[in-house]
Amino acid sequence: MKVKKYILIGCLLMALVTVTAYCGNLWFESQAKAETVRKNLAHAAINSIKHAYAASQLYTLFRTLHVTDSSSQSVVVFLGKMNECAELVLNPLRRRDSTDEIKKDLHNNIVGVQSARWLELHGKESHSSMRLQTLGTLAKGNILLLSPTDVNTVYALDLPTSKPRFRLLDAYEWFDQHQQVIILRTIKFMDKGEKGLDQ
Repeated sequence: MKVKKYILIGCLLMALVTVTAYCGNLWFESQAKAETVRKNLAHAAINSIKHAYAASQLYTLFRTLHVTDSSSQSVVVFLGKMNECAELVLNPLRRRDSTDEIKKDLHNNIVGVQSARWLELHGKESHSSMRLQTLGTLAKGNILLLSPTDVNTVYALDLPTSKPRFRLLDAYEWFDQHQQVIILRTIKFMDKGEKGLDQ
């Protein structure tokens, strides 16, 4: 009897997590759509802003809970990787992301974290709408990657890439190799364009 009870509780928790994730995804997407329209960006910016915004919100939540800066960043990066893994496993074969799409999403996650971190470190008012507007500016400035082809355009000569194996592992390896370059590129843009970030 106890085993059935635990199975039922486990199933209910999984259903709750699934519904919460689905509703969260819809909310982040609606916010990203609004910012894309506000900044007059290409339709592809919606997905990019959505990933970055979710990451920036999670990072800020952990920081609000007094989790250290580096731990907050590490947890958000880990959760982003797990999200990509879940998408790869759960999506039908024909709708699975390409390796470059996964790289783009991981890239945009860390840009979201860095933008929230930059706002925090510079004493900027870091409310939700400010983070969203900042990400719109980063999309307009081509710091957020809008399409999978941007991965190879922006980072083609940075570091050698390995021979293709498994798309998720390739994307993880690429991200781990490029993470510091992405962070520096984001910070440099934000430092340079500080006055226009809230536009």
